[in-house]
Amino acid sequence: AATLTSSSCLCTNFGHFEEQISKGTFPVPFTHFPPGYPLVIAAGMSLGGEPSTVGFFFSALGYLVAIVLTRMLALELGAAELFATGAALLVLSNSKLLGYSAMLVTESMFIACMTFVAWAIVRDMKSFSNARLALSVGAITGLAFEFRYAGLFLMPVTFFYLCYRIRQSRSVWPSIGGAVAMIGMSGATMARNVIHTGDW
Repeated sequence: AATLTSSSCLCTNFGHFEEQISKGTFPVPFTHFPPGYPLVIAAGMSLGGEPSTVGFFFSALGYLVAIVLTRMLALELGAAELFATGAALLVLSNSKLLGYSAMLVTESMFIACMTFVAWAIVRDMKSFSNARLALSVGAITGLAFEFRYAGLFLMPVTFFYLCYRIRQSRSVWPSIGGAVAMIGMSGATMARNVIHTGDW
């Protein structure tokens, strides 16, 4: 993030992995992990925030968003208010998630993205008429990939849903737009990795 704000290069000065060390010089392109986290921190730094402060903020934010979305998801699934609140409290009291919220890691943001996708799909399935939900399902799945490469395993679920939605909805364009957003975001990162390392 510091290199990005100072030189507009998404690079790292630390070499831990073969594709970094093999370059022989530093800085090297930041490819071993997705670019979403350093991009978010760089955006916060451009507004005057300290890197660690920005990172902790987004970790905590992801945790809080995941709690709220868990309750919203439970309600969409037909749970009573009491049970929906209980589901949110289970997330709130999860020691691992609480730990992630206080660390400079991407887990809480990834979980928030994943929970949003689940909520948006369940809500959209009630009518298949909300174009913004279809677009956001694809875009947030792409964003999940930008935070953690594990988002790759979320993409088939989203793609299958968007294909199913095309058959159920009178308008195909929101579903196509969601798929384009998802493939465009993840594809750009994979293409950059291939260019710099020969592997996605």
